[in-house]
Amino acid sequence: MSTKFTMSAAAIGSSAAVLILASTAGASISDPFLTITAINSAGTDTFIVPLGLTTPGANPGSRVYSNGNIPLSNGAAFTQLTLLIDPQGPNATPHDNTIALTFTAWAGASVTTFIITTANLDVSFPEPVLARASSNFTATDQNGDGVTVTSIDAAGNAAAGWWRTQYNGGYGPNPNATPGGTQYALNGAATISTFSPFGTISGGNNTGILSPIPPGWLDMSGQLRFTLTPGDSVGGTSTFISSIAIPAPGAAVVLALGGIAAGRRRR
Repeated sequence: MSTKFTMSAAAIGSSAAVLILASTAGASISDPFLTITAINSAGTDTFIVPLGLTTPGANPGSRVYSNGNIPLSNGAAFTQLTLLIDPQGPNATPHDNTIALTFTAWAGASVTTFIITTANLDVSFPEPVLARASSNFTATDQNGDGVTVTSIDAAGNAAAGWWRTQYNGGYGPNPNATPGGTQYALNGAATISTFSPFGTISGGNNTGILSPIPPGWLDMSGQLRFTLTPGDSVGGTSTFISSIAIPAPGAAVVLALGGIAAGRRRR
């Protein structure tokens, strides 16, 4: 296995009217920032982006890595790659905890397996959390014999989706390791394919805001796992977003008045 180190440098709507966004203090991002592994008959190559080679994003604490051309030794490649990891901002400049990945992957001369793993965004929420995830992509036949993208799990078996998001535990440096956290959602199609010469096929789905996740959300991360037919390409975007859910000021007043009224009745 060869390892390369690159040298180039949403808002969630509330599901209830009483929920608003709160600020996150002390959020941090793990190192490495991004790990890409490509496996095919020509070998395995891993491309690692250390946190120190990222650049600041538009919001305080956010980090970005972007690279337009990443050739790998086994003939696979990445273009138009961007990863943004952005901790939630204060109410004065509201935005959610966000992991957003955009990319185009190119297979080598044989079927290529891709594992793309993001850093952990440490958010340490003692409060309940609202979250959502999405993954949308388009595969293109580049050599006239059709294209197929298949989602896989850590054991290489077919999976229900290719974008696995989780909390409270990272994926680790081994691309074949069992995820160490709790799965939040699995997005994307199990398989998409077209046999139309030089055709394209799109797929993807969104996991909307679910019921608030109980307190104890410590971190969040994402991983893509899929196989791609020889010589073909697939590009798309995958996101994972979360925010603290707390009572809005008006709701807090209502709750307080209700408590006062209940106390008076007890007297």
